[in-house]
Amino acid sequence: YYNGASFMIEHPELKNIEVHTKVVTSEVVKEEPKKEEIKKDFNYFVNQGDELIKRKDFDLALVNYKLAFKQNNKDIPLIRRIAFCYKKTGKFTNAIELYKKIELHQKKDVQFLSELAECYFITANYSEQLEYLNKIILLEPNNQKALLDLCKAYFKTNNYNEALNNCLNYIKHYEDNTELLTIMGQCYEKMNFGENSL
Repeated sequence: YYNGASFMIEHPELKNIEVHTKVVTSEVVKEEPKKEEIKKDFNYFVNQGDELIKRKDFDLALVNYKLAFKQNNKDIPLIRRIAFCYKKTGKFTNAIELYKKIELHQKKDVQFLSELAECYFITANYSEQLEYLNKIILLEPNNQKALLDLCKAYFKTNNYNEALNNCLNYIKHYEDNTELLTIMGQCYEKMNFGENSL
């Protein structure tokens, strides 16, 4: 009778002789499904860059954006992302170059104009900074940062009279702004009106 891996032969002459058998089993090898290959296309690299921006890893984000740029060098939002990364990594000249390329499409975007103005300020191009600050104020007359930066820029270009006039105009609305008061005092000093210095 069959008994798993062995069986007993019932026979008068072969009584109680146990015969062992080797049980052979065939294993069915299942092929694992192939992992779907990630398509590293334009959108892939842009999404990677966006995730890295959230982590403030601007250098690596820039690497991914440049790979996307190789596939499409006319995408305006991508060019702006690259310019932003250049600004964040201290490559202000590169940032300005790219910002200028897409300026025509972003001329009413205050954030864009602010980023470009900031690059000009850091690179000490105050006249260019003034141009973009005035554009911001035309779009947002009460943009406090732009108004303050405008006074600073006029002061940096030695246009103390214009700086002072702007300070006097804006201090009515932002009388607690100590930076404005400081610039006003510096203007009076430069214009030899020490007695009016605040």
